[in-house]
Amino acid sequence: YLCAVAFPTTLDLRKDYSRQPGEPISAWLLRCWDNGAGRQQLEGHEAQQLGSLAKDREIERGIGKEGAICSLWRRLLSSVRARYPFKEDLVNSPGKWTTADEGIQHLRELAVLEIIYSDLKSDRVPEDPEDAPCTMAMWRKVVQSAPASYSSSLVSLYHPQMDTPTIEMASSWMEAWKIDHIGPLPQTRPGRRYILTMAEATTGWLETSPVNHCHCLRDLEIPSLEGQILRHHGTTEGIELDNGAHFKNNLINRWAKKHGIECTYHIPYYSQAPGKIESYNGLLKTM
Repeated sequence: YLCAVAFPTTLDLRKDYSRQPGEPISAWLLRCWDNGAGRQQLEGHEAQQLGSLAKDREIERGIGKEGAICSLWRRLLSSVRARYPFKEDLVNSPGKWTTADEGIQHLRELAVLEIIYSDLKSDRVPEDPEDAPCTMAMWRKVVQSAPASYSSSLVSLYHPQMDTPTIEMASSWMEAWKIDHIGPLPQTRPGRRYILTMAEATTGWLETSPVNHCHCLRDLEIPSLEGQILRHHGTTEGIELDNGAHFKNNLINRWAKKHGIECTYHIPYYSQAPGKIESYNGLLKTM
């Protein structure tokens, strides 16, 4: 049997990829990528029929300039670069972001700008903004536009000793939980002498749970993670732990894999890595 394949019409493409009034070009391009511009293969005459996508005549002329078949995404990137030869012409200050989603959006828009001003003909330049490297300069811009309550936590996540992360990895930092423990403390009647501390990376929201041991997360402590984080806040992208054997073990790895959570371990002897969680621990010890 033959089945008909529905190809998007010009009207569909205009609806999905038209720039909204007042929308920054970097935000528009990112939305186009998210809507599948990388999968839309167009010949030059087809691209010329798209009309006023960018609300900018010079960009629109560039979209249909390439006669051979290529993706709409590549057409958009090359036409924007031709319209704005210098990156500084496209950089816009988004103001302060207030949620992790807004921070991730800002970071991904910065990635789009990096891709535009890379060698677009090179196979080494990623098409997907998530795969682009997150440089320290990019992360600094994210931190500078973060609320004061977030910036102190975020600044400690990127350090010179680490390999350059991808945008996807850096985005997960803004949704991660930092986990540590304090103790030994005076023993309670149930025999608990330690406190498991869990802080959300950007908001600084703190959760605590008394536990019996610090030498290794036991089966009894795993429900603390599930109850305090997953049940109350939903599945997180990642968790950050110190590099000790009490966290770096098969039990925590199996638990994280079960829930699709990425574990990141602090680099030994890098005192700033734990960030806010250590300051909370210090405060709790004085109470």
